[in-house]
Amino acid sequence: MSSNGFARWKTVTALGLGVLFVGGILYAATFLGERPFVPKQFSDARTGAVQTAEGIVNMANESIVTLAKISELDKSGKYDRALDLVVQEVNRNNELRDRAEVLSQGLGLMTQALSQVKPQGAAVVGIQAIGKEYQIAQRLINYYNSTYELLDVLRGRYDGVSSDPSSASAQTKINDLITKMNADASAVNVLDEEYKGLMSQFDSLTK
Repeated sequence: MSSNGFARWKTVTALGLGVLFVGGILYAATFLGERPFVPKQFSDARTGAVQTAEGIVNMANESIVTLAKISELDKSGKYDRALDLVVQEVNRNNELRDRAEVLSQGLGLMTQALSQVKPQGAAVVGIQAIGKEYQIAQRLINYYNSTYELLDVLRGRYDGVSSDPSSASAQTKINDLITKMNADASAVNVLDEEYKGLMSQFDSLTK
């Protein structure tokens, strides 16, 4: 091979190696940089949130059963027994409120860690899932407030504050509150299932 040919070969080889090197860098930046990654903070917070949410869902299901009993007792005119159950529900609400606060804290940690999650598509699904859990917390707040309203109405009936404890307006108020509380408690179950579905997508994207 002539010196000129050898020089050209060296030049082409160098250019080829340079192209491969640059291509390798671009490939790494594009694909290796998007390798699935979930920070420990996200995983730890997620585990805690799941445990808290499970407890909330179980308590919500118990509340649905209790609400049915309250409605039945109220319609039967057994206001004292209905009032006792509402008081029990208020006590349960205190625990629900505490769990909602713990859940919100865990969701906050998950949200903070989302910026480190890869690929980006998984982070998008993650924020959608977290949004479902925040909605659960909001539903619990609604339920909490409605329970105290129901307690006030039933106390008015039982204590004889109302001139007519069995009046249509009082009955309508109670029916409306129980319906609303049932909707909030049932929504907790629906939102939790939607959260699980989204997190399943998240897991498939971060394998």
